[in-house]
Amino acid sequence: MNNSMDSLPLALDELRIALGPQRVLTAIDRIQKYKYDTSGTQREIPAAVLPRCTDDIIKIIKIASTYSLALYPISKGNNWGYGTSNPVLNGSVIVDLSEMNKITHFDANLGIVTIEPGVTQQMLCDFLHENGNKYLTPTTGAGPHGSIMGNALERGYGLTPVTDHFLAIQNIEAVLPNATIYHSPLYENGCESVDRVFKWGFGPYLDGIFSQGNFGIVTKMTIQLAARPEKIGAFVFEMKSEADLEKAVVIIQETLRELGGVAGSINLMNSLRLLSMSAPYPLEQIQSAPNDFIPMLKKMAHDMNFATWTCLGSFYGKKEIVATATQLLKERIYPHTKRLIFMSRIQLNILEKILSVLPRSISASPLNRIQKMKMTFDILEGTPSQVAMPLCYRKLPNGLPKTTDLNPARDGCGLFWYAPLVPMIPATVRQYVEFVHTVCAKHLIEPLITLTSVSDRCFDSTVPIIFDPQNAEDTLRAKNCFNELLKEGIALGFHPYRTGVDHMQEIIKSDQPFWIMQKAIKQAIDPKNIIAPGRYSAI
Repeated sequence: MNNSMDSLPLALDELRIALGPQRVLTAIDRIQKYKYDTSGTQREIPAAVLPRCTDDIIKIIKIASTYSLALYPISKGNNWGYGTSNPVLNGSVIVDLSEMNKITHFDANLGIVTIEPGVTQQMLCDFLHENGNKYLTPTTGAGPHGSIMGNALERGYGLTPVTDHFLAIQNIEAVLPNATIYHSPLYENGCESVDRVFKWGFGPYLDGIFSQGNFGIVTKMTIQLAARPEKIGAFVFEMKSEADLEKAVVIIQETLRELGGVAGSINLMNSLRLLSMSAPYPLEQIQSAPNDFIPMLKKMAHDMNFATWTCLGSFYGKKEIVATATQLLKERIYPHTKRLIFMSRIQLNILEKILSVLPRSISASPLNRIQKMKMTFDILEGTPSQVAMPLCYRKLPNGLPKTTDLNPARDGCGLFWYAPLVPMIPATVRQYVEFVHTVCAKHLIEPLITLTSVSDRCFDSTVPIIFDPQNAEDTLRAKNCFNELLKEGIALGFHPYRTGVDHMQEIIKSDQPFWIMQKAIKQAIDPKNIIAPGRYSAI
């Protein structure tokens, strides 16, 4: 379905009356920001509407239903690498929820907070600091301006103790395509307090259809928060040899199984991923020897003393518990590697002070690493950080802009995220790593691999496919690389946990029973298909 050019002006006139003319954007310069994307995708977006409350969304949906208007809701529109603000369907009207940014309920005893779509990591962090600083913000690498709700509904994850952000959702309020408001039966039966603390409600669990779905517009959700512990300790261990990958996987799995109540999520990164965060892209060297660029990158990483595989994790809890977990980890790791580092915020501050008084020629590189480690520690402590965002700018000719407000889509970065799920089986992880290396080398793309534990059974891997959008050849290589990883990865059993707006329909098989059921539900509750057509949907 495309929005009719005949009915669109009438619908926009009614929206202006219902919301106020300043809340319906149609001027090219006002809607251009929604078209920016790191993939180069630009949909035709005729308008954007900016609701302030649930009542506004009800009005929008009623008008959309009258005129069969396709709507595409966004929370903050910072879905970089997956489409940013762009809808799946050309011609959809953006419903920009960023001004719905209230925190409507907080229980400091139960550790729950109810938020609207526009609440960002920084907003929640500031709120929690102002209200006792007893809980951690569920941070991600998307930075301070990423939406808490948007990430949770995409089933995102982080490094703090409540790793799975969708699992943290306790309840959902949404406006359905018939303009009624959805709540669980617990809420509808007058038990709002228990609805906020019991995720599964009563009867069939339907909150889940709003995650990676298009069955309504979510206006509020209550999430559980991880309590701020007495002690947070980070650990890093290194595997010098590529042959030690399987050992690293076993160590991570056993650590999570034995210390799962203490350990946060654990990251396993290859040396090229670390190199990409510490050194500029060696364009000239790669152009001079394109067939040998991966060995050259590995040598650069080795010369900078990056191990082949580096593991980053953290422990949370009472001082005594963290100390015991640390000792257990030492006993497990030392037979395999002597390179094990434990860090606290105090230790990082002391190291930074020492390095800052040394000659720049000696301290520059280690000081840079300490400062990056402190920014990473911010994320572990539930403080939003932009430490991961400069990676998006790696291939831009002018590098990072001179601003603290980084926005990869607006700033012209080229990025696709390849984010497949990988069973935590050593041989399978090896197969996956070799697959990514082979495909990336074929297309002259850096294989920047991170494997993040989402449980003690499964990794989610994130591989940023970075390119220069101003370079047509580089852009084509990146697209071909991503497409091959996506298609061949699924054939090998490595399915993405999420994907961008350009590739959803490639994965969805409308003749499969799952998608037949999804389509039947969609047609039953959204017969005019007005909410995000095509988004994780067979129609």
